[in-house]
Amino acid sequence: MLFLCLHGLGTNNHVLQTQTATIRYEMDKRHTFEFVEGTEVVPIATDAESILQALRRLELYIAEEGPFDGAIGFSQGAALLSTYLIKLGQQQPVKILPFRCAIFFSAACPYDALALEDGLIKHGKPDTGKPLIRLPTAHIWGRKDAGYKIESETLCSMCDSNLRDTYVHGEGHEIPGPRAKEDIQGCLRAIRRTIDKVVVEH
Repeated sequence: MLFLCLHGLGTNNHVLQTQTATIRYEMDKRHTFEFVEGTEVVPIATDAESILQALRRLELYIAEEGPFDGAIGFSQGAALLSTYLIKLGQQQPVKILPFRCAIFFSAACPYDALALEDGLIKHGKPDTGKPLIRLPTAHIWGRKDAGYKIESETLCSMCDSNLRDTYVHGEGHEIPGPRAKEDIQGCLRAIRRTIDKVVVEH
């Protein structure tokens, strides 16, 4: 499977590659995985136009480098990825999504795509009537992540409850590393259940 990866704000592709090294190694024992680090598309959210520009760059990158089986986002990378998926669902509800699954680590809240078009930066809110993201998703965050725990929970609530899996690890704003063996296994279980949903659907 081919996954597009989007790193967090203030880091880069190399850092995300290091952060996911243990998970990639463990996943390759069962699945053949290839991870492609996305271009530097994660914006510093100083204004709505910078986020819209990042969304356009992400869409162009997917069109040029895809197709991808799935996507992984960490922190602000997860916010950009979820904003993109919600925006597609709102603007083109019958269009097939460019990913078959998404994995969110320590996610920041997605932006409200409609507000961005009006030049405003607002966080998206769950729609009580229907899920905003309708594909298999894994949501992984840290119990000690004071800044993003609630934001991760909010994004989780925006996704289809029948297609989502969660795992809350014992660390902070990070992807568990090799010393956190129990948490690594918890992450892997959530990711594998998500991938299994893709396999069943297809």
